[in-house]
Amino acid sequence: MNADDFGFSRGVNLAILEGFQHGILTSTSLMVNMPGFEHARL
Repeated sequence: MNADDFGFSRGVNLAILEGFQHGILTSTSLMVNMPGFEHARL
């Protein structure tokens, strides 16, 4: 399952990462030029 909006905000990033950790997500798409982009790069 793919998660959209990685990089949108810190909260969205953390939720997507949690989905990966629990095996729910297999891919994501990164939103550049959004407030959470720098957090997503870490």
